[in-house]
Amino acid sequence: MVFGVRDPSPRATGLVESELVFVWPDGKRTPSLACGGDFGQFVFALDLPDIDWAYGASGGVDLDIPLGQRSEEDLIGLLAALGEIGFVSTRGQWSIQQSTGNWHGFGTAGLAAAVRDWSDRYAALNEIHHTEQVVYQDVCEGGFYVLAADISAGPERAVLHSELSLQLEGTPVAGTALEDLFEVVRAEPPLFLRSRHEPSLVRHGLRRESRTVLDVSAYVVQTGPANDEDEDWVRGIVVSNPFAGRREARAEGPEWWPPHLADSEMLICSLRSWHPLDEPRAGYRLERAEWAETAEALALRFVANW
Repeated sequence: MVFGVRDPSPRATGLVESELVFVWPDGKRTPSLACGGDFGQFVFALDLPDIDWAYGASGGVDLDIPLGQRSEEDLIGLLAALGEIGFVSTRGQWSIQQSTGNWHGFGTAGLAAAVRDWSDRYAALNEIHHTEQVVYQDVCEGGFYVLAADISAGPERAVLHSELSLQLEGTPVAGTALEDLFEVVRAEPPLFLRSRHEPSLVRHGLRRESRTVLDVSAYVVQTGPANDEDEDWVRGIVVSNPFAGRREARAEGPEWWPPHLADSEMLICSLRSWHPLDEPRAGYRLERAEWAETAEALALRFVANW
């Protein structure tokens, strides 16, 4: 099941269309994918900056901002406002999670369409929980952020909880984009920057002999105009989760495997080496995984190569 991107409402003019699409083996292109899954409060990320890299041994900071959205349209309006102040890229990723299904895609325009099309998404589910979890991840000046919200699964579409969690290279000073952010989200004081005492990213690299061969279901393609070229480039792949299933994941999966992914049918992996869409490769293998845990959700970046 897939869904398209609707025209944004007049009050959501800042929604950002993504330059990324899913391309399936038959050539069909879709802005999103639906797959089996459960609640996990995670989001895949093709771009996940290392906030600890820039300044050696110095640690980064966390900034968590409770949000006051009351409805899905309030949430979509916030996404649009973040786009208007430059806080949204064309490669931001999102996930929506229900008790028996997950949806994934790119861009705030795509997320807005998915949130609004809840009844179409639910049509394919056998069981519906009273709440769904929405997670959006993107890069920002000096780091990255995750926006998470719980939305009621009925016609009222009330936002029950929402929060913005940022991880930054250091303590911002005057003149940063955070000043605009605070105004847009109408942040209520007091807010605190909390120093991190451990690295932001957890990394696990696989030895060549233990790299898992991946079953590719679709490609993540960066379209030609975004590259200033005529070619479409494959910069990621959608693969079957090699350790899907909660019981199987715990019993057979490696110790380092993120528990959030136990019930996800699919993984979205970044490619270390891109290639043209019309020049397919064979034998994709998982090389490494890295993730960052924020106050609200886990941002995961899997890296594969051919």
